[in-house]
Amino acid sequence: MIKWNDTDTLVWTGKAARSESNAERHQALNGKTVKDVLGRDYTKTDLSYDLKLGFLVTEVAKSKKAAA
Repeated sequence: MIKWNDTDTLVWTGKAARSESNAERHQALNGKTVKDVLGRDYTKTDLSYDLKLGFLVTEVAKSKKAAA
């Protein structure tokens, strides 16, 4: 099972989905946090599927302490 945190950023891998609407969604999710995208129209099941098939990857958010 793929795990993520709400603060992780989604990154589109460039892999194109067969469905045009899914491909557009993957591009639109690029750069947004998991917390920002999960809701009624995009579920944890959708996210797990997109991560599993390699359309998206997560990037761990850097802590403010590490950036200082």
